[in-house]
Amino acid sequence: MKLLLRPRTEENVSFNKTHRMLMRSVFPTITNGACGSDTTTIPTVPTTDSCDDDSENSCCKSPHNTELRRQVAELYDVVVRRTSRIGENYTNDLGLDIEFVSELKKGLNSIVSKYKIQVLYIYFYSYKSEFGICSSNQPKQPEKQVAGKRMTRAYYPDFENEVKIVAKFSDHVNIARYESHSWDKDSVVLFTELCDFSLEAFISKEANVEKSCYQPPPKEILEQAIQGIKYLHGHRVLHRDIKPSNFLFKKHCQSYDKNCYVLKLIDFGLSKELDADRSTFLPRDALGTKSYMAPEQHEKEVKLTKATDIFSLGLLFYYVLTNGKHPFGEDETDIAYKIKHYTEHPPLEALNFEDNMEDKVLAKDLVLRMIQKLPENRPTIKEVEIHPYFWNAHTKQYFYKAANDVVQKRSADAKFLKSLNEGMGQMNVEDLNLPVKLKLPAKDKKTGEHQDSKGYSNVQEYIPFLRNLLEHCRPHDSHPPGLKEQREAMREHLTDDVEIRLPKLTKPYPRLLHHLYYLLQKEESFRSAFKKMPKLTC
Repeated sequence: MKLLLRPRTEENVSFNKTHRMLMRSVFPTITNGACGSDTTTIPTVPTTDSCDDDSENSCCKSPHNTELRRQVAELYDVVVRRTSRIGENYTNDLGLDIEFVSELKKGLNSIVSKYKIQVLYIYFYSYKSEFGICSSNQPKQPEKQVAGKRMTRAYYPDFENEVKIVAKFSDHVNIARYESHSWDKDSVVLFTELCDFSLEAFISKEANVEKSCYQPPPKEILEQAIQGIKYLHGHRVLHRDIKPSNFLFKKHCQSYDKNCYVLKLIDFGLSKELDADRSTFLPRDALGTKSYMAPEQHEKEVKLTKATDIFSLGLLFYYVLTNGKHPFGEDETDIAYKIKHYTEHPPLEALNFEDNMEDKVLAKDLVLRMIQKLPENRPTIKEVEIHPYFWNAHTKQYFYKAANDVVQKRSADAKFLKSLNEGMGQMNVEDLNLPVKLKLPAKDKKTGEHQDSKGYSNVQEYIPFLRNLLEHCRPHDSHPPGLKEQREAMREHLTDDVEIRLPKLTKPYPRLLHHLYYLLQKEESFRSAFKKMPKLTC
């Protein structure tokens, strides 16, 4: 079989990307990659620039792609068209049955039910023709379960906006994927990816969690929430109803013999695409859940920006990190009043990490910045993502290395050194409880013995001390026996694992990372060496 090839041009490369994106959106037969990744693979649609002879599962690169463009456009049109209702069941425009299974949750104006739907597989077989594309011999269709949310049209007048946003912007691992939808005279049903349990149930320990399935800790939950919101904000979409009940967990299978629960954002009933100036004016009568609304959402004339979502996300962060608490209190009415008449920052007292005081300092800083009263004082979603609270030990090690370079260059600047030590209190090597006294490689000229390290007494001495222990603690063959034994004992105590070593060396100073981060970012040399820069607001 002779296959036609399409020349590689800028137009064709762009079309290939668009085609693969639409294939992922239209067909629910894709397989996800590793947990927390939105990488998608479609094995039946090759992405190489050429086709092998006699290959049956190939999408031929014909010089004439007009017909293929038409086919992809039709497929995309199908996914945003409504289904046909047959009693409790439906049939979508691809001819696939959507069968009612059971009712999951019933509200005043909506019902969420479980359905099962056939999964559509499309295989492309290429042969020599004018367009080089033909599809045939589809296998027997398997089934999967989906969620169907039936809403009263009178209560959800803007349902077309929700369907449009879900259909366009759910192609992300942390957003519940769109499947189909239907509407009739009185109601509308939106079919989406079926999840296992809610974030609320998970936090309250009421969820039916499989013990063999990996459960993300609080920090990973927040990182996944960030990725979902970051995807929306990257497409200029506001969610406008961020709260614990609008996040669900779904079990994902892994390629490395491990399952994990992945966080999914749902409910786009209040979502809006931003105008060209990255803001949108909205009426006050439909602005979300009052206890999770930003202060500006309580105003008569509401101009919302991405910062509106950040405020609500900050409240969600506090909820996750405190096992279900709200920073503004417990009573819903009282919470709404305090947010509307925002006069002072909440104390955030429930943020208590007894085993990691550095995380407590950083988490409190992050949440406080996210729930600032004025929208312009809140960080962007990208700045939230790179906040030191989410750094691993390797990033922190690199940070201290860059910080050491700045401290060494400014060691004669009295004003800088005063700022460097402000609020840090007394510091001494005894705080570290090291098993042996540190000795310097250089010998004393009089005694011929290795000198004891002087340790440190302030920040400018501690930073190079820390940097050296992080990078030069291993014994070396050139070291004499006494120094070699001392280094070996130190290495055994601190270990070679930076995830263990760094906390042992920084635990006595939980405020140090936070203090240095906001101080040193004003230094140009630091900014160039370490580019994770947030916005200074408070």
